[in-house]
Amino acid sequence: MLVPRQRTSPGGRRPARRPAAVAVPAAAAVPAAALAAAAVAVLAACGSGAAPAASPRPSASTGNLAANGSGLCAAAAQVDSLTVQRTSALPGNHPRFTFPATETVRNAPEVRSVAQGLCALPSGVHRQIACPADFGITYRLTFAAGAQRFTPVTLNAAGCELVHGLGTTRTITTSNVVWRRLGVAIGIPHPSQASFAGTSASS
Repeated sequence: MLVPRQRTSPGGRRPARRPAAVAVPAAAAVPAAALAAAAVAVLAACGSGAAPAASPRPSASTGNLAANGSGLCAAAAQVDSLTVQRTSALPGNHPRFTFPATETVRNAPEVRSVAQGLCALPSGVHRQIACPADFGITYRLTFAAGAQRFTPVTLNAAGCELVHGLGTTRTITTSNVVWRRLGVAIGIPHPSQASFAGTSASS
């Protein structure tokens, strides 16, 4: 750093030294208003303390499926009502049934018996097999425990008699207990798989 030479006055005296300029650090040159604004922002962030809202836990009523499906099997001993709805993919066949297309069951022991029968079914086979003819008759079973409704379970009344809505696909062909329990619950005399498959108009 070069220091300028000091000049002397004509009288031989040196002029008084001027105070040297002091360099101000860049950080100190920040306007006070900006520092205040930054401090307010930091305080606001710390004061909020609000962590990101946790996503809601999935419940049976939302239709989210867990490993065992809608959670029905874990609550099979608590369900107390059941709605059964029948649909036909081939209405032109005019199938006939001895009971209405929609039934509601509020007998808790019978509802639980149906749920437990469904949950005891084995998983569907993972190989290609030959199935009987499927005429498109499907039953949609909606279980409830008080105000909590579970994801519907669908049953194919013919063909491979597959069950969907309990996690992995299951099959009824190895057991007739589900059709019998479901028939008893909705009041069908001597129920069987044939009761739910229906009969053609020409029969």
